[in-house]
Amino acid sequence: MSDRSFSDLEVLLNQIRDTEIKQYTSEAINCYYSKSYRAAIIMIWIASVLDLYKKIEYIYHTFNAVSYTHLRAHETGAYL
Repeated sequence: MSDRSFSDLEVLLNQIRDTEIKQYTSEAINCYYSKSYRAAIIMIWIASVLDLYKKIEYIYHTFNAVSYTHLRAHETGAYL
């Protein structure tokens, strides 16, 4: 991989909003620069799984709250 593609990754790194995921991704890039390729793979895997976990958690909490509200409204007859 050329240095140009990694400068592109660093630009993309600045678009990551979550600070914890951003730290793991930054560490993965640093591991790659130091030729610790296995560590880089592990770190980017952790960042990816953490991102997926946080998205699932957000969806779970968002849609469960909406579902609960609709269920309560249905049970009380608020939809009628």
